[in-house]
Amino acid sequence: MKKLKLFIDNEWVEPIEGQYFTSFCPATGEPLAELALASAKDVHKAVTAARAAFPEWSRMDGDRRADLMAKALEIFRKRKEEFAEWEAKDVGKPIKEARDTDLPYTYRAMEYFSNLGRQIRGNVIPLPGRAAFCYETYEPFGVVGSIIPWNFPLHIATRTICPALSAGNTVVLKASSLAPITCSMMGEIFLEAGYPKGVLNIVSGTGAITGEAILRHLDVNMVSFNGSSAVGRKCLQA
Repeated sequence: MKKLKLFIDNEWVEPIEGQYFTSFCPATGEPLAELALASAKDVHKAVTAARAAFPEWSRMDGDRRADLMAKALEIFRKRKEEFAEWEAKDVGKPIKEARDTDLPYTYRAMEYFSNLGRQIRGNVIPLPGRAAFCYETYEPFGVVGSIIPWNFPLHIATRTICPALSAGNTVVLKASSLAPITCSMMGEIFLEAGYPKGVLNIVSGTGAITGEAILRHLDVNMVSFNGSSAVGRKCLQA
């Protein structure tokens, strides 16, 4: 079985409280991997790393950020079969669906948002008859928390984190505890691609502990959530 730690500040680290949980294949019931159970302290560590990385990352040229994502995509494509197999087992879906749907949509998000990141521009608006001008500028939010569901982990994760990263935000990602493996494995991709420390952090754990800590952390500027209506209401309340 795999054993996956937390990916924080470009390092694979043990959870502070030392706890792990098991991910099972829904189709067969077999145990697949042991994953670190991130506590609120671990989430704080991840958010702190993301906050520290934000100033430099947000000022980085958009073309440079796009080049890094293009590199990550290139590495991802080389590991397509491996990720398809783990996605299929962890979610409990046919390998054909993982290979022909999940992965192509994952690559599409990375390609689309890397290219879109090259086009982020402001605008100057003329004010006729006045000795002044008006301008608009687009600026990143800061630290973005991404909480995604179990059914399409890679696809929904990349369509969330890729626009955030391309726009200059830093990210703390949490997959569903029902299917967390491939999202944790993505840390290997972004690390190999050369992303700076703290730009993407990946924590695993339950919604009640890890997800709640992301929602309530005062240094998280924005949360992207995809899941049940009940938890969506908790996001709004937080």
